[in-house]
Amino acid sequence: FAPISNLAATTPLIVVHPSFPAKTLAELIAQARANPGKIAYGTPGVATVPHLAAEMLSSAAGIQMLHIPYKGTAGLSADLLAGVILVNFESSLALAGPNIRAGKLRPIAVISGKRTPLFPDIPTVAESGYPGVQAQPWFGLSGPAGLERDKVLRMNDIIVRGLKTKEVVERLALIGAEVLPTTPEEFAAFIRAEYERWGEVIRRAGIKVE
Repeated sequence: FAPISNLAATTPLIVVHPSFPAKTLAELIAQARANPGKIAYGTPGVATVPHLAAEMLSSAAGIQMLHIPYKGTAGLSADLLAGVILVNFESSLALAGPNIRAGKLRPIAVISGKRTPLFPDIPTVAESGYPGVQAQPWFGLSGPAGLERDKVLRMNDIIVRGLKTKEVVERLALIGAEVLPTTPEEFAAFIRAEYERWGEVIRRAGIKVE
C-alpha cells in the first residue's frame, strides 16, 4: 500500500465502575498485585489497542490481570455500567465521557501521552509512574501499492489542509480526538514504528487473534 497521511487519534483511558475501590492508577495496581489474575478487565476484543495497552501496563507494573474480551463495545459498555465487569480499558472518550460526567463511571487515567482538554483533571498513565505506557488508536489514509507519487502528494495536500480547518479540529476535539496530519514519509515511518512497538507487546504477551 501507499501511505498518504495520518488523520487523527482518539484518547484511550482506564475507567472503573463506581463500586470498584481504586480511585487512582496506583490503587488499581495495588489491587492487582494483591489479587494476581483475579482483577478482570474488559476490552472490545483480543489484540485491540485497549487490550495491547493493558498488556503493556501489566508488563511495566509487574502485575497479572484477567482479560475479558468482548465482541465490540456495546456489550462491554452495558456490562460495565451494570457492574458485571468493574474495570475497562476504553478506546475513546466518545463512549466513556457522558458516563463519567454522570458519575456512572470513574476515570483512572488516560493512556495517551498527554491529558485531554475534555477532562483535564484525569492524569495520564505516564504521570502516574509509567512513562513508557502510551497508546492511541489512530486513523490514516493509504492508497494501493504503486500509486503515482504526484497523486499521493496531491491527496496529502488536500487532506492536510482539510484536517487543519477550525471546523474539523473542533469536531474531533468534541469526541476526545486530535488531528495528526503528516507527510507521506512521516506516515510511513510512523506505521513502521507502530508495527515494531506493538509487535513486541504481542510477542511478549503471547497474544493470538481468535
